[in-house]
Amino acid sequence: MRANAMTPRILNLQVRPLGATELCAPDVHYVDVGDDRVVAFDANTLIAVEISKKQHEALTRPRESSHVRPGEPPAPEENPPHALLFSKYRPKFDLSPDVSCRQLTLHLSNQCNQRCKYCWIRFHHDDTTSTTDGQVQDASVVPVVVKDAVMTREIASAALDMFPTDGRDLRVGFFGGEPLMQFTLLRGIVEMAERWAANASGRAFFHVTTNATLITDDIAAFLADHCFSIIVSCDGPEDLHDAARGEGSYAAMLRGLELLRAAGCASRIVLRGTWSGAPTEIPRRLLALNQLCDDAKSAAGVALEPVAGAAYGHTLDAEIREACGWFALRATSGDRPHWQYLEKTLQRILWQQFRPSECGAGRGYYTVGPTGLIYACHKQQNAEIGCISDGAARIDEAKRAKWLDNRFCARSECSLCWARHVCGGSCRSESLEFCGGRIAQPHAGRCMLMRQIVAEALVLAATLPRETLMRICPAPDLRNRG
Repeated sequence: MRANAMTPRILNLQVRPLGATELCAPDVHYVDVGDDRVVAFDANTLIAVEISKKQHEALTRPRESSHVRPGEPPAPEENPPHALLFSKYRPKFDLSPDVSCRQLTLHLSNQCNQRCKYCWIRFHHDDTTSTTDGQVQDASVVPVVVKDAVMTREIASAALDMFPTDGRDLRVGFFGGEPLMQFTLLRGIVEMAERWAANASGRAFFHVTTNATLITDDIAAFLADHCFSIIVSCDGPEDLHDAARGEGSYAAMLRGLELLRAAGCASRIVLRGTWSGAPTEIPRRLLALNQLCDDAKSAAGVALEPVAGAAYGHTLDAEIREACGWFALRATSGDRPHWQYLEKTLQRILWQQFRPSECGAGRGYYTVGPTGLIYACHKQQNAEIGCISDGAARIDEAKRAKWLDNRFCARSECSLCWARHVCGGSCRSESLEFCGGRIAQPHAGRCMLMRQIVAEALVLAATLPRETLMRICPAPDLRNRG
Protein backbone atom coordinates (compact mmCIF):
# COMPACT_ATOMS: atom_id res chain seq x y z
CA MET A 1 0.00 0.00 0.00
CA ARG A 2 1.32 3.47 -0.85
CA ALA A 3 2.17 5.95 1.88
CA ASN A 4 -0.68 8.25 0.86
CA ALA A 5 -3.57 6.12 -0.33
CA MET A 6 -5.74 9.20 -0.88
CA THR A 7 -3.58 10.56 -3.69
CA PRO A 8 -5.20 9.79 -7.06
CA ARG A 9 -2.88 8.02 -9.49
CA ILE A 10 -3.12 8.09 -13.28
CA LEU A 11 -2.75 4.53 -14.54
CA ASN A 12 -2.13 5.23 -18.22
CA LEU A 13 1.44 4.86 -19.46
CA GLN A 14 0.75 7.63 -21.95
CA VAL A 15 -1.71 10.51 -21.93
CA ARG A 16 -1.86 12.70 -25.01
CA PRO A 17 -3.83 15.81 -25.94
CA LEU A 18 -6.85 14.91 -28.02
CA GLY A 19 -6.93 15.91 -31.66
CA ALA A 20 -10.29 16.86 -33.15
CA THR A 21 -12.87 16.91 -30.34
CA GLU A 22 -16.55 17.43 -29.75
CA LEU A 23 -18.50 18.48 -26.67
CA CYS A 24 -20.16 15.71 -24.71
CA ALA A 25 -21.53 14.84 -21.30
CA PRO A 26 -19.00 13.51 -18.78
CA ASP A 27 -19.05 9.71 -18.73
CA VAL A 28 -17.19 7.88 -15.96
CA HIS A 29 -17.27 4.19 -15.15
CA TYR A 30 -16.02 2.89 -11.81
CA VAL A 31 -14.40 -0.51 -11.23
CA ASP A 32 -13.82 -1.84 -7.73
CA VAL A 33 -10.24 -3.12 -7.45
CA GLY A 34 -10.44 -4.24 -3.83
CA ASP A 35 -8.04 -3.25 -1.04
CA ASP A 36 -9.91 0.09 -0.65
CA ARG A 37 -9.21 1.05 -4.26
CA VAL A 38 -11.44 2.00 -7.18
CA VAL A 39 -10.54 2.78 -10.78
CA ALA A 40 -12.38 5.75 -12.24
CA PHE A 41 -12.34 5.34 -16.03
CA ASP A 42 -13.17 8.28 -18.26
CA ALA A 43 -14.98 6.73 -21.22
CA ASN A 44 -14.42 9.91 -23.26
CA THR A 45 -10.64 10.12 -22.97
CA LEU A 46 -9.54 6.59 -21.93
CA ILE A 47 -7.85 8.09 -18.87
CA ALA A 48 -7.94 5.76 -15.87
CA VAL A 49 -7.36 7.09 -12.36
CA GLU A 50 -6.96 5.06 -9.19
CA ILE A 51 -8.79 6.59 -6.22
CA SER A 52 -9.83 5.44 -2.75
CA LYS A 53 -13.31 4.20 -1.96
CA LYS A 54 -13.88 7.32 0.15
CA GLN A 55 -13.03 9.48 -2.84
CA HIS A 56 -15.35 7.36 -4.94
CA GLU A 57 -18.17 7.88 -2.47
CA ALA A 58 -17.53 11.62 -2.41
CA LEU A 59 -17.49 11.85 -6.20
CA THR A 60 -20.72 9.93 -6.65
CA ARG A 61 -22.68 11.40 -3.71
CA PRO A 62 -25.65 13.51 -4.93
CA ARG A 63 -25.18 17.20 -4.20
CA GLU A 64 -27.75 19.91 -3.69
CA SER A 65 -27.68 23.08 -5.77
CA SER A 66 -30.96 24.67 -4.75
CA HIS A 67 -29.44 28.14 -4.40
CA VAL A 68 -28.56 28.28 -8.08
CA ARG A 69 -30.98 30.51 -9.98
CA PRO A 70 -32.79 29.15 -13.07
CA GLY A 71 -30.65 29.60 -16.17
CA GLU A 72 -27.54 30.40 -14.14
CA PRO A 73 -24.56 28.02 -14.59
CA PRO A 74 -23.62 26.20 -11.42
CA ALA A 75 -20.59 27.27 -9.45
CA PRO A 76 -17.51 25.09 -10.01
CA GLU A 77 -18.05 23.19 -6.78
CA GLU A 78 -21.61 22.40 -7.84
CA ASN A 79 -20.68 20.77 -11.14
CA PRO A 80 -21.53 17.09 -11.57
CA PRO A 81 -19.04 15.35 -9.28
CA HIS A 82 -17.24 13.40 -11.99
CA ALA A 83 -16.73 16.57 -14.06
CA LEU A 84 -14.32 17.77 -11.35
CA LEU A 85 -11.79 15.18 -12.55
CA PHE A 86 -12.85 14.22 -16.05
CA SER A 87 -13.23 15.89 -19.40
CA LYS A 88 -16.48 16.83 -21.09
CA TYR A 89 -14.78 16.49 -24.47
CA ARG A 90 -14.23 13.36 -26.54
CA PRO A 91 -12.42 12.59 -29.79
CA LYS A 92 -14.32 13.22 -32.98
CA PHE A 93 -13.90 10.58 -35.66
CA ASP A 94 -14.79 11.78 -39.13
CA LEU A 95 -15.63 9.15 -41.72
CA SER A 96 -12.81 8.84 -44.25
CA PRO A 97 -13.90 9.05 -47.92
CA ASP A 98 -11.23 6.47 -48.84
CA VAL A 99 -12.77 3.03 -49.34
CA SER A 100 -10.06 1.70 -51.66
CA CYS A 101 -8.71 -1.77 -50.98
CA ARG A 102 -6.04 -1.92 -48.27
CA GLN A 103 -6.39 -5.58 -47.27
CA LEU A 104 -7.70 -8.52 -49.29
CA THR A 105 -8.67 -12.00 -48.12
CA LEU A 106 -8.90 -14.77 -50.71
CA HIS A 107 -11.02 -17.85 -50.03
CA LEU A 108 -9.24 -20.25 -52.36
CA SER A 109 -11.97 -22.83 -51.76
CA ASN A 110 -14.44 -23.85 -49.10
CA GLN A 111 -12.95 -27.35 -48.98
CA CYS A 112 -11.34 -28.54 -45.77
CA ASN A 113 -9.80 -31.76 -44.48
CA GLN A 114 -11.50 -31.28 -41.11
CA ARG A 115 -15.13 -30.85 -40.04
CA CYS A 116 -14.96 -28.63 -36.97
CA LYS A 117 -18.19 -28.67 -35.02
CA TYR A 118 -18.39 -24.87 -34.77
CA CYS A 119 -17.15 -23.86 -38.24
CA TRP A 120 -19.40 -21.37 -40.05
CA ILE A 121 -18.00 -22.45 -43.44
CA ARG A 122 -19.23 -25.97 -42.79
CA PHE A 123 -22.75 -24.87 -41.94
CA HIS A 124 -22.87 -22.19 -44.63
CA HIS A 125 -21.86 -24.45 -47.51
CA ASP A 126 -22.72 -28.06 -46.67
CA ASP A 127 -26.24 -27.70 -48.06
CA THR A 128 -25.33 -25.77 -51.20
CA THR A 129 -25.58 -27.43 -54.57
CA SER A 130 -22.43 -27.91 -56.62
CA THR A 131 -22.00 -28.88 -60.21
CA THR A 132 -20.47 -32.23 -61.11
CA ASP A 133 -17.02 -30.69 -61.67
CA GLY A 134 -17.26 -28.23 -58.78
CA GLN A 135 -17.22 -25.17 -61.06
CA VAL A 136 -19.77 -22.61 -62.18
CA GLN A 137 -21.26 -24.02 -65.38
CA ASP A 138 -21.94 -20.72 -67.17
CA ALA A 139 -19.12 -18.21 -66.75
CA SER A 140 -21.30 -15.44 -68.20
CA VAL A 141 -23.65 -15.37 -65.25
CA VAL A 142 -23.04 -13.78 -61.86
CA PRO A 143 -21.02 -16.20 -59.70
CA VAL A 144 -22.85 -18.23 -57.09
CA VAL A 145 -21.74 -20.05 -53.96
CA VAL A 146 -20.52 -23.48 -55.03
CA LYS A 147 -19.45 -25.89 -52.33
CA ASP A 148 -16.54 -27.52 -54.18
CA ALA A 149 -15.40 -24.57 -56.30
CA VAL A 150 -11.72 -23.62 -56.41
CA MET A 151 -10.59 -20.10 -57.24
CA THR A 152 -9.02 -19.63 -60.67
CA ARG A 153 -5.90 -17.58 -61.35
CA GLU A 154 -8.06 -15.25 -63.45
CA ILE A 155 -10.31 -14.47 -60.48
CA ALA A 156 -7.26 -14.02 -58.25
CA SER A 157 -5.68 -11.61 -60.75
CA ALA A 158 -8.87 -9.54 -60.95
CA ALA A 159 -9.05 -9.52 -57.15
CA LEU A 160 -5.50 -8.14 -56.91
CA ASP A 161 -6.53 -5.38 -59.30
CA MET A 162 -8.80 -4.09 -56.52
CA PHE A 163 -5.68 -2.58 -54.92
CA PRO A 164 -4.92 1.01 -55.98
CA THR A 165 -1.68 1.59 -57.91
CA ASP A 166 -0.43 4.40 -55.69
CA GLY A 167 2.56 2.66 -54.14
CA ARG A 168 0.82 1.44 -51.01
CA ASP A 169 1.51 -2.05 -49.72
CA LEU A 170 -0.54 -5.08 -50.70
CA ARG A 171 -1.81 -7.15 -47.78
CA VAL A 172 -3.18 -10.47 -48.95
CA GLY A 173 -4.58 -13.19 -46.70
CA PHE A 174 -5.50 -16.77 -47.59
CA PHE A 175 -8.50 -18.36 -45.94
CA GLY A 176 -11.01 -21.11 -46.49
CA GLY A 177 -11.78 -23.89 -45.94
CA GLU A 178 -8.21 -25.04 -45.53
CA PRO A 179 -6.15 -22.91 -47.95
CA LEU A 180 -3.20 -25.31 -47.99
CA MET A 181 -5.37 -27.85 -49.79
CA GLN A 182 -4.75 -25.52 -52.75
CA PHE A 183 -1.08 -24.85 -52.10
CA THR A 184 -0.06 -24.83 -55.78
CA LEU A 185 -2.63 -22.13 -56.44
CA LEU A 186 -1.59 -20.22 -53.31
CA ARG A 187 2.05 -20.25 -54.42
CA GLY A 188 1.09 -18.97 -57.86
CA ILE A 189 -0.97 -16.13 -56.40
CA VAL A 190 1.90 -15.09 -54.11
CA GLU A 191 4.22 -14.84 -57.09
CA MET A 192 1.56 -12.90 -58.98
CA ALA A 193 1.03 -10.50 -56.06
CA GLU A 194 4.75 -9.86 -55.68
CA ARG A 195 5.02 -8.92 -59.36
CA TRP A 196 1.92 -6.74 -59.01
CA ALA A 197 3.38 -4.94 -55.99
CA ALA A 198 6.73 -4.38 -57.68
CA ASN A 199 5.03 -2.84 -60.71
CA ALA A 200 3.02 -0.55 -58.40
CA SER A 201 6.13 0.46 -56.38
CA GLY A 202 4.77 -1.19 -53.25
CA ARG A 203 5.45 -4.26 -51.14
CA ALA A 204 3.44 -7.43 -50.68
CA PHE A 205 2.66 -8.90 -47.25
CA PHE A 206 0.99 -12.28 -46.84
CA HIS A 207 -1.03 -14.11 -44.22
CA VAL A 208 -2.56 -17.58 -44.00
CA THR A 209 -5.01 -19.16 -41.57
CA THR A 210 -4.48 -22.91 -41.41
CA ASN A 211 -5.10 -25.97 -39.26
CA ALA A 212 -1.42 -26.87 -39.95
CA THR A 213 -2.15 -30.54 -40.60
CA LEU A 214 -1.02 -30.32 -44.24
CA ILE A 215 2.29 -28.58 -43.57
CA THR A 216 5.31 -30.18 -45.25
CA ASP A 217 8.97 -29.15 -45.28
CA ASP A 218 8.44 -27.47 -48.67
CA ILE A 219 5.33 -25.58 -47.56
CA ALA A 220 6.98 -24.43 -44.33
CA ALA A 221 10.03 -23.21 -46.27
CA PHE A 222 7.82 -21.31 -48.73
CA LEU A 223 5.88 -19.58 -45.95
CA ALA A 224 9.17 -18.66 -44.27
CA ASP A 225 10.78 -17.39 -47.47
CA HIS A 226 7.80 -15.10 -48.17
CA CYS A 227 7.52 -13.86 -44.57
CA PHE A 228 3.96 -15.06 -44.03
CA SER A 229 2.21 -14.21 -40.83
CA ILE A 230 0.36 -17.36 -39.79
CA ILE A 231 -2.65 -18.20 -37.68
CA VAL A 232 -2.67 -21.85 -36.64
CA SER A 233 -5.99 -23.14 -35.37
CA CYS A 234 -5.50 -24.81 -32.00
CA ASP A 235 -8.32 -25.06 -29.49
CA GLY A 236 -6.20 -25.86 -26.44
CA PRO A 237 -5.21 -29.21 -24.93
CA GLU A 238 -5.46 -32.37 -27.02
CA ASP A 239 -8.80 -33.60 -25.65
CA LEU A 240 -10.60 -30.29 -26.30
CA HIS A 241 -8.96 -29.82 -29.69
CA ASP A 242 -9.83 -33.34 -30.88
CA ALA A 243 -13.37 -33.07 -29.51
CA ALA A 244 -14.05 -30.20 -31.92
CA ARG A 245 -11.87 -31.27 -34.86
CA GLY A 246 -11.63 -35.05 -34.83
CA GLU A 247 -9.44 -37.69 -33.23
CA GLY A 248 -5.78 -37.35 -34.12
CA SER A 249 -6.13 -33.76 -35.33
CA TYR A 250 -4.09 -32.37 -32.41
CA ALA A 251 -1.13 -34.64 -33.10
CA ALA A 252 -1.25 -33.73 -36.80
CA MET A 253 -1.36 -30.03 -35.90
CA LEU A 254 1.68 -30.42 -33.62
CA ARG A 255 3.66 -32.03 -36.45
CA GLY A 256 2.87 -29.09 -38.72
CA LEU A 257 3.67 -26.59 -35.98
CA GLU A 258 7.07 -28.20 -35.43
CA LEU A 259 7.86 -27.98 -39.16
CA LEU A 260 6.93 -24.29 -39.14
CA ARG A 261 9.10 -23.72 -36.06
CA ALA A 262 12.04 -25.50 -37.69
CA ALA A 263 11.65 -23.29 -40.78
CA GLY A 264 11.92 -20.15 -38.64
CA CYS A 265 8.25 -19.12 -38.68
CA ALA A 266 7.54 -19.25 -34.92
CA SER A 267 7.88 -15.50 -34.32
CA ARG A 268 5.11 -14.86 -36.86
CA ILE A 269 2.66 -17.52 -35.62
CA VAL A 270 -0.43 -16.86 -33.51
CA LEU A 271 -2.32 -19.83 -32.08
CA ARG A 272 -6.04 -19.24 -32.60
CA GLY A 273 -8.38 -21.09 -30.24
CA THR A 274 -12.16 -21.07 -30.20
CA TRP A 275 -14.46 -21.97 -27.37
CA SER A 276 -18.06 -22.88 -28.02
CA GLY A 277 -20.78 -24.26 -25.77
CA ALA A 278 -19.76 -26.63 -23.00
CA PRO A 279 -17.16 -27.21 -21.87
CA THR A 280 -15.64 -23.76 -22.41
CA GLU A 281 -12.72 -24.36 -20.03
CA ILE A 282 -11.08 -21.05 -20.92
CA PRO A 283 -8.29 -21.16 -18.29
CA ARG A 284 -7.22 -24.68 -19.31
CA ARG A 285 -7.20 -23.71 -22.99
CA LEU A 286 -5.09 -20.64 -22.26
CA LEU A 287 -2.58 -22.63 -20.25
CA ALA A 288 -2.14 -25.22 -23.01
CA LEU A 289 -1.74 -22.58 -25.72
CA ASN A 290 0.78 -20.63 -23.65
CA GLN A 291 2.78 -23.79 -23.06
CA LEU A 292 3.09 -24.22 -26.82
CA CYS A 293 4.43 -20.67 -27.03
CA ASP A 294 6.85 -20.93 -24.12
CA ASP A 295 7.87 -24.58 -23.75
CA ALA A 296 7.79 -25.66 -27.37
CA LYS A 297 8.78 -22.20 -28.70
CA SER A 298 6.29 -22.83 -31.50
CA ALA A 299 4.40 -19.52 -31.60
CA ALA A 300 4.54 -15.92 -30.46
CA GLY A 301 0.94 -15.22 -29.50
CA VAL A 302 -2.42 -16.62 -28.49
CA ALA A 303 -5.84 -15.55 -29.70
CA LEU A 304 -8.63 -17.29 -27.79
CA GLU A 305 -12.18 -16.11 -28.43
CA PRO A 306 -15.74 -17.42 -28.47
CA VAL A 307 -17.42 -18.78 -31.55
CA ALA A 308 -19.63 -16.20 -33.25
CA GLY A 309 -22.96 -15.80 -31.50
CA ALA A 310 -21.82 -17.54 -28.32
CA ALA A 311 -23.99 -17.17 -25.21
CA TYR A 312 -22.71 -15.40 -22.14
CA GLY A 313 -23.64 -16.25 -18.56
CA HIS A 314 -22.45 -16.54 -14.97
CA THR A 315 -20.33 -19.63 -15.66
CA LEU A 316 -18.44 -17.88 -18.44
CA ASP A 317 -18.15 -14.76 -16.28
CA ALA A 318 -16.37 -16.78 -13.60
CA GLU A 319 -14.05 -18.43 -16.14
CA ILE A 320 -13.06 -15.07 -17.62
CA ARG A 321 -12.27 -13.78 -14.14
CA GLU A 322 -10.18 -16.88 -13.41
CA ALA A 323 -8.35 -16.53 -16.73
CA CYS A 324 -7.55 -12.87 -16.02
CA GLY A 325 -6.27 -13.85 -12.57
CA TRP A 326 -4.00 -16.43 -14.21
CA PHE A 327 -2.78 -13.71 -16.60
CA ALA A 328 -1.88 -11.43 -13.68
CA LEU A 329 -0.04 -14.16 -11.77
CA ARG A 330 1.96 -15.14 -14.83
CA ALA A 331 2.88 -11.50 -15.49
CA THR A 332 4.04 -10.85 -11.94
CA SER A 333 6.16 -14.02 -11.94
CA GLY A 334 8.25 -12.54 -14.74
CA ASP A 335 6.79 -14.62 -17.56
CA ARG A 336 4.98 -13.19 -20.57
CA PRO A 337 1.31 -14.21 -20.59
CA HIS A 338 -0.24 -14.54 -24.04
CA TRP A 339 -3.89 -13.71 -24.65
CA GLN A 340 -4.45 -11.11 -27.36
CA TYR A 341 -8.05 -10.48 -26.34
CA LEU A 342 -6.86 -9.11 -22.99
CA GLU A 343 -3.44 -7.85 -24.10
CA LYS A 344 -4.81 -5.58 -26.83
CA THR A 345 -7.52 -4.23 -24.54
CA LEU A 346 -4.99 -3.41 -21.84
CA GLN A 347 -2.63 -1.89 -24.37
CA ARG A 348 -5.32 0.46 -25.72
CA ILE A 349 -6.05 1.75 -22.24
CA LEU A 350 -2.45 2.10 -21.09
CA TRP A 351 -1.32 3.90 -24.24
CA GLN A 352 -4.59 5.79 -24.85
CA GLN A 353 -5.21 4.17 -28.22
CA PHE A 354 -8.75 4.98 -29.36
CA ARG A 355 -10.59 2.46 -31.51
CA PRO A 356 -13.26 4.21 -33.58
CA SER A 357 -14.45 1.04 -35.33
CA GLU A 358 -14.40 -2.74 -34.86
CA CYS A 359 -12.94 -3.39 -38.32
CA GLY A 360 -12.78 -2.06 -41.86
CA ALA A 361 -15.05 -4.67 -43.44
CA GLY A 362 -16.54 -3.31 -46.66
CA ARG A 363 -14.44 -0.16 -46.72
CA GLY A 364 -10.80 -1.06 -47.21
CA TYR A 365 -11.02 -4.70 -46.18
CA TYR A 366 -12.55 -7.05 -48.76
CA THR A 367 -12.91 -10.79 -49.29
CA VAL A 368 -13.20 -12.67 -52.59
CA GLY A 369 -14.69 -16.16 -52.64
CA PRO A 370 -13.66 -19.02 -54.93
CA THR A 371 -16.28 -18.24 -57.59
CA GLY A 372 -15.60 -14.50 -57.58
CA LEU A 373 -18.22 -13.26 -55.16
CA ILE A 374 -16.97 -10.22 -53.25
CA TYR A 375 -17.81 -9.94 -49.56
CA ALA A 376 -17.43 -7.18 -47.01
CA CYS A 377 -16.33 -9.72 -44.39
CA HIS A 378 -14.35 -12.97 -44.55
CA LYS A 379 -17.20 -14.72 -42.70
CA GLN A 380 -19.25 -14.34 -45.91
CA GLN A 381 -22.75 -14.81 -44.44
CA ASN A 382 -25.02 -11.90 -45.39
CA ALA A 383 -21.96 -9.94 -46.53
CA GLU A 384 -22.06 -10.14 -50.34
CA ILE A 385 -21.37 -6.73 -51.91
CA GLY A 386 -20.32 -7.53 -55.48
CA CYS A 387 -18.64 -9.98 -57.80
CA ILE A 388 -15.84 -10.42 -60.28
CA SER A 389 -17.12 -10.79 -63.81
CA ASP A 390 -15.53 -10.20 -67.21
CA GLY A 391 -12.15 -9.99 -65.48
CA ALA A 392 -13.04 -7.03 -63.27
CA ALA A 393 -14.29 -6.46 -59.74
CA ARG A 394 -17.73 -4.85 -59.59
CA ILE A 395 -19.07 -3.49 -56.32
CA ASP A 396 -22.82 -3.20 -55.85
CA GLU A 397 -22.98 0.11 -53.97
CA ALA A 398 -26.54 -0.55 -52.82
CA LYS A 399 -25.39 -3.74 -51.08
CA ARG A 400 -22.27 -2.11 -49.68
CA ALA A 401 -24.10 0.94 -48.32
CA LYS A 402 -24.87 -0.59 -44.91
CA TRP A 403 -21.17 -1.36 -44.39
CA LEU A 404 -19.83 2.10 -45.18
CA ASP A 405 -20.14 3.77 -41.77
CA ASN A 406 -18.11 1.45 -39.59
CA ARG A 407 -17.75 3.83 -36.64
CA PHE A 408 -19.20 2.78 -33.29
CA CYS A 409 -21.07 6.10 -33.20
CA ALA A 410 -23.24 4.80 -36.06
CA ARG A 411 -24.70 2.29 -33.58
CA SER A 412 -26.88 3.93 -30.93
CA GLU A 413 -26.23 1.32 -28.23
CA CYS A 414 -22.48 1.42 -28.80
CA SER A 415 -22.46 5.22 -28.53
CA LEU A 416 -23.84 4.95 -24.99
CA CYS A 417 -21.53 2.14 -23.82
CA TRP A 418 -18.71 3.13 -21.45
CA ALA A 419 -16.31 0.70 -23.22
CA ARG A 420 -16.93 2.15 -26.70
CA HIS A 421 -13.53 3.74 -27.31
CA VAL A 422 -11.73 0.50 -26.40
CA CYS A 423 -14.10 -1.90 -28.17
CA GLY A 424 -14.82 0.09 -31.32
CA GLY A 425 -18.28 -1.48 -31.66
CA SER A 426 -19.40 -5.06 -31.97
CA CYS A 427 -18.81 -7.26 -35.04
CA ARG A 428 -21.24 -6.24 -37.79
CA SER A 429 -21.18 -9.66 -39.42
CA GLU A 430 -22.24 -11.15 -36.09
CA SER A 431 -25.04 -8.58 -35.90
CA LEU A 432 -26.36 -9.58 -39.31
CA GLU A 433 -26.28 -13.27 -38.45
CA PHE A 434 -27.55 -13.27 -34.87
CA CYS A 435 -29.47 -9.99 -34.45
CA GLY A 436 -32.19 -10.41 -37.05
CA GLY A 437 -30.18 -8.89 -39.89
CA ARG A 438 -29.81 -5.54 -38.09
CA ILE A 439 -26.26 -4.43 -38.76
CA ALA A 440 -26.47 -1.60 -36.23
CA GLN A 441 -27.59 -3.90 -33.40
CA PRO A 442 -24.66 -5.24 -31.34
CA HIS A 443 -24.76 -8.83 -30.15
CA ALA A 444 -25.65 -8.71 -26.44
CA GLY A 445 -23.44 -11.63 -25.41
CA ARG A 446 -20.39 -10.23 -27.16
CA CYS A 447 -20.99 -6.82 -25.55
CA MET A 448 -21.18 -8.33 -22.06
CA LEU A 449 -17.95 -10.22 -22.68
CA MET A 450 -16.14 -7.16 -24.00
CA ARG A 451 -17.21 -4.99 -21.07
CA GLN A 452 -15.89 -7.60 -18.64
CA ILE A 453 -12.57 -7.80 -20.50
CA VAL A 454 -12.22 -3.99 -20.32
CA ALA A 455 -13.08 -4.00 -16.61
CA GLU A 456 -10.53 -6.76 -15.96
CA ALA A 457 -7.92 -4.78 -17.92
CA LEU A 458 -8.56 -1.77 -15.67
CA VAL A 459 -7.98 -3.97 -12.62
CA LEU A 460 -4.67 -5.14 -14.11
CA ALA A 461 -3.68 -1.53 -14.80
CA ALA A 462 -4.21 -0.74 -11.12
CA THR A 463 -2.66 -3.85 -9.58
CA LEU A 464 0.33 -4.78 -11.74
CA PRO A 465 3.64 -2.90 -11.24
CA ARG A 466 4.31 -0.26 -13.86
CA GLU A 467 7.44 -2.01 -15.12
CA THR A 468 5.44 -5.22 -15.57
CA LEU A 469 2.79 -3.39 -17.56
CA MET A 470 5.42 -1.89 -19.84
CA ARG A 471 6.96 -5.33 -20.36
CA ILE A 472 3.75 -7.17 -21.29
CA CYS A 473 2.14 -4.22 -23.12
CA PRO A 474 4.88 -2.21 -24.81
CA ALA A 475 4.03 0.92 -26.76
CA PRO A 476 2.15 -0.07 -29.94
CA ASP A 477 4.07 0.15 -33.19
CA LEU A 478 1.88 2.12 -35.58
CA ARG A 479 4.28 1.81 -38.49
CA ASN A 480 3.42 -0.19 -41.61
CA ARG A 481 -0.29 -0.26 -40.85
CA GLY A 482 -2.51 -0.58 -43.89
